[in-house]
Amino acid sequence: MKATLPDTAPSGQMGPNLMSQIALFSGQYHQSIGNIQSLLQEIYGLRFSTGAISEAQGRISSMLTPLHQAIKVHVRQADVIFADETSHQRDNESRWMWL
Repeated sequence: MKATLPDTAPSGQMGPNLMSQIALFSGQYHQSIGNIQSLLQEIYGLRFSTGAISEAQGRISSMLTPLHQAIKVHVRQADVIFADETSHQRDNESRWMWL
């Protein structure tokens, strides 16, 4: 007899929480794939190949694409668009963030 996975079980090696963690490490904290591998090993005892991390990043990007497109449409249709320029230092270098 063979058991079946429930419909709520994620497909693939990684579930939504782990993929969210990878997105956070990559996007918010600008970590390389190698550093993400190290962090997952140190924090959770998980080992993933470079390809698995890269594939997760691609899946996350694909999931976010519709949201990014919806934001783009909304901004283009707005009567008023606000902007902000904030300066900051990074590695003794002046940088700016535009929103």
